[in-house]
Amino acid sequence: MFRFPTIRIILIAAIAFVIAASGCRMVQRTNMKSLETAQRYFSQADYAMRGGNRDEAESLARQALQKNPGSDESRILYARTLWDKGDRQGAIKVLYPASLRQDASAEVLLEISQMFLAMSDLTNARYSIGKCVMKYPTNPDIWRLRAQYFEKKGNPEQAWADLHHSLSLDSSQHSVRLELARSYLKNNQPQRALESTQYVLSNAPTGDEPLDAFVIEGEAFYALERYAQAEDSFKIVVNRAPSNPDAYFYLASVQEKLGKYSDALATADVGLRLQPNHAGCRDVVNTIMTAEQNRTIR
Repeated sequence: MFRFPTIRIILIAAIAFVIAASGCRMVQRTNMKSLETAQRYFSQADYAMRGGNRDEAESLARQALQKNPGSDESRILYARTLWDKGDRQGAIKVLYPASLRQDASAEVLLEISQMFLAMSDLTNARYSIGKCVMKYPTNPDIWRLRAQYFEKKGNPEQAWADLHHSLSLDSSQHSVRLELARSYLKNNQPQRALESTQYVLSNAPTGDEPLDAFVIEGEAFYALERYAQAEDSFKIVVNRAPSNPDAYFYLASVQEKLGKYSDALATADVGLRLQPNHAGCRDVVNTIMTAEQNRTIR
């Protein structure tokens, strides 16, 4: 009497287990397929973004995020597509919920902090950067970003301290040293700017030095009134960036200071042919022509 119900219960339980197991496998397969689709959309979006196809990149990144809402890389890419199209508030809206999570990633916090800084929203930038520093204190990029915050706040000394701390965590960051050098120049510390820049130049492979390093070196020499050395630096800039009118402006400016007026005019003329309305090159020409006219009058 009592065996039949017991056997029936066992059979029902066994069938239920099989159905449940099959269901789990189906859910797992569905989730796996959704993740694979999300990854495919992300790869296609990234490719479109690199190719300058903003509308396509936005659509694909949005689909990638919809398929995998927990993916920070898809969220960040989608936010970047919106940002590049000029929808800054939309980009912030995509990142903001993820930045509030207790387990917010460094990548999300860095991305939204950079956007806040670009918008000069220093209140929100301070909050997100502070959270980032507390959660990821050994990430050098965070200290670099905090330096940018203090630079905007008008506190260059703290910015320098943060950049040095970033370098203490990763001394190979040439871009951070150049950022430090630019800040030194901006705040009338050309000798310190020169030292930071020359460290980069002496440690980079010959022929592979960052172009900005020669620009900053030339500007530092110029500020120190070491014009002959500034000319050497700017000649390298012109040789490496022959289609950049700014390069000719830098060189023409220092040639004018050295009294090499013919060279300065010729150099500025090249810059003006590349960009006829280049104000810097035009100023060099006007300065020299005015000086020549005054000498003629005398």
